[in-house]
Amino acid sequence: MKTCIIVLGMHRSGTSALTGVLEKLGLELGSELLPPTPENEKGYFENVKIMDLNDRILLDNNSLWSDTEYELTINENLFDSYVKQAKDILEEEFQYSKLFAIKDPRLCIIFPVWEEALKQLNIQIKIILPHRNPFEVAKSLKTRNGFSVEKSLLLWSKHFYHAEYFSRGYERLFVDFDTLVNDLDTQVKSIKAFVGLDKASLDDIGDFIESGLKHKNISYENIKDSIPAFVREIVLLMKEHTLNETSYKVFDRLREELLASINIFHSQDVLSDVVLYKELSLEKTRLEQENQLLKKISDVALLDAEYYLEKYVDIKNAGLDPLKHFVENGKGEGRNPNADCEYHSIDVRGVVSNSEMIYAQNKELQKREQELNQKVIVIQDLEIQKEQQTTQLQNKAEQIVNLQTEHETRVQEIQE
Repeated sequence: MKTCIIVLGMHRSGTSALTGVLEKLGLELGSELLPPTPENEKGYFENVKIMDLNDRILLDNNSLWSDTEYELTINENLFDSYVKQAKDILEEEFQYSKLFAIKDPRLCIIFPVWEEALKQLNIQIKIILPHRNPFEVAKSLKTRNGFSVEKSLLLWSKHFYHAEYFSRGYERLFVDFDTLVNDLDTQVKSIKAFVGLDKASLDDIGDFIESGLKHKNISYENIKDSIPAFVREIVLLMKEHTLNETSYKVFDRLREELLASINIFHSQDVLSDVVLYKELSLEKTRLEQENQLLKKISDVALLDAEYYLEKYVDIKNAGLDPLKHFVENGKGEGRNPNADCEYHSIDVRGVVSNSEMIYAQNKELQKREQELNQKVIVIQDLEIQKEQQTTQLQNKAEQIVNLQTEHETRVQEIQE
């Protein structure tokens, strides 16, 4: 029976490092992985096809990975279609793999789709949940995406509690990012035993996991009592390394507190020696400015082409269309579409406009049109081959008739 190891964890929580270890241990990850970036130089170890489907599911249902709404309501009419697409990807990528892993932080939210796909394919599910001090995650997201600490903590809570809830009923293992970095042998032994690879080699893992891999370090001792319980108590469980032994009742109680306390922006004075929270009044002003700017860039047609070409000389020198480049490449690279975004340090990678969605749909239609055209060519070739075969059969039939006629003539001559 095949086994799929699902890595369920929030962005910036050590999911890439853990999945990299799984690959070093011999687990298959698929044919095309997301390439490394300056923010993650050793790679993300995310299957591009899986990530693309997850992104489409979120977009179809009016959501993004950075959406702070807790629940994702998937359109019932589309669920079966998503499951079929997930099955197609799994069969295409892991047809000959007895043991493989899939990783994408979006899986924390979209887990039911992949769960159903794996069940229909009769593939065993095991789940590893990497975790990290949420304040380190928040600091990392602030650096990478410009998110406030409050928003980052809410996103972390959303992903953590979804992952914990969805993983119930399956064999699961919580893995601490700190332990993975600082006590590699112990953590890898635990992972090997869980996965079932007791004889796997540890070669190259030590070179892959190094102390410098973890850039943000915040002590658990600095967490104040003013932090909401649904964050604070999980942090204490992390500190004590007791997540694997924690009862469902504890998680349920904390999750209910999270749902009842949607607004975590009232939490202040988070760390005693690191100022990570802003005054609420300043936060409100910042959010208002951000909303105004997001409205301004909500349609890519408002891209300031003159600014874009002046700012990014490489695009100008290459003679590229600024709008097309921004939609297809620039946005994903974190390039600013206008001066306002640069001035206010707005990260547009988490913003999806209607025009972009239409553009993406049009690209998809063009792709499908090309595929259909190729199929038409194949069909035409088959029809030509069929006609040729028909002609050959007709010629053979005529030859047989002629032979029969000659045979009958000879028989008559002999009889006479």
